[in-house]
Order: sequence, then structure tokens, then C-alpha cells
Amino acid sequence: MKYILSESRLKEFILNYLDNFVESNRVYDSGPFLVIEQPSGDVDDYGVIPQYMEYDYTDGRLWISKTFKNDFIFLFPLTNEQAEEIIVPWFENKFNVEVKFVES
Repeated sequence: MKYILSESRLKEFILNYLDNFVESNRVYDSGPFLVIEQPSGDVDDYGVIPQYMEYDYTDGRLWISKTFKNDFIFLFPLTNEQAEEIIVPWFENKFNVEVKFVES
């Protein structure tokens, strides 16, 4: 079955996905960093809790893990630039911060 979505409906769907993503993961503010990571207790093969995004208050950097970005681009057929054009404003609005640059 095929569905045809308008551009605005697709954007709304993506933003809802990001909101649900945050709700299902751990968000914490540790001094100069705002971090989104897997829920406590979920560790990778190296015993580390995987992080998805990290915002640095000191320089306005938003780091997005390559794994998250690649999965996001695969799920919603977007270019790297299009993904950032959606994620950055969403992150700024969600956490009331100003992103000055993005790293992956």
C-alpha cells in the first residue's frame, strides 16, 4: 500500500518522531553539556552508554552521533543537509538553546 504525504505532513511526522525519540531516551544536563543517550542500564559492547546527541553550552556545538544521523536519514529519505535542517531547529525549540554549528 502506498501513501502520499504532503511536505508539511511529512515534516509534522518527523517532528513527532523526534519528540517520541527524546521521550524514550534519557536526557540530562551536566554542567556545560545537554546529553541525549540510551536509557540508564543500556550499554554497548564496550560497556558504554551510547549517546545520540550532545549540546555544548560553551560554544553552541550540537554533536549528533553518526549512528543516529545515518538511521534518521535511512528512515526518512533525506540528505545529510536536509536532516540537519530539521534536527537543528527542532533541538533549539525543544531545549531552548541556540545551535551555532553541528558536528557528527
